[in-house]
Amino acid sequence: MEEKHEKLFDFSLSQAARYKLEKNYSRSFAHYLVIAQLNKQHFHQHLQQDFLSVVHTLTNKLQDESKHHQLNQVYEQSLEALPDNPELLTNYGSHLFRQGSMSKAESLFRKSLVLDPSFLLAKDRLENLATAVLDRWHFPMLNDTSRNEMYKKICGCRLSAP
Repeated sequence: MEEKHEKLFDFSLSQAARYKLEKNYSRSFAHYLVIAQLNKQHFHQHLQQDFLSVVHTLTNKLQDESKHHQLNQVYEQSLEALPDNPELLTNYGSHLFRQGSMSKAESLFRKSLVLDPSFLLAKDRLENLATAVLDRWHFPMLNDTSRNEMYKKICGCRLSAP
């Protein structure tokens, strides 16, 4: 890093920590984004958890204040800094799910599971999404044993899974 960038990096690092201590999470967040742009390797190796903590607190605050546009921006900017973070992807997907953006939420949940197939929160959220978008009118029909038995007799079909 050249000297000018090093000074900016050091300044942003100190400011990110200072604003986090002061509970000014939006300013801390902005400085973490600068750090991520200046030195991705250092950011990923040493500051990722602090950044995620700031993002989590900031997004909860914005959610409580119903500032959905700002919330979307925070998630988008966070994913620019950490595009392959299953937690961020899942949390953003959860926000989009609450906003009714089902296909985008599903995409984020699936990407999270590709990155970490054992990430239970993403699995759970994807199942919740599937349940929410699945029409329920057909469940009683599928559970109607006399109807299913008659169907089997008429068409000679098997209804149960192999």
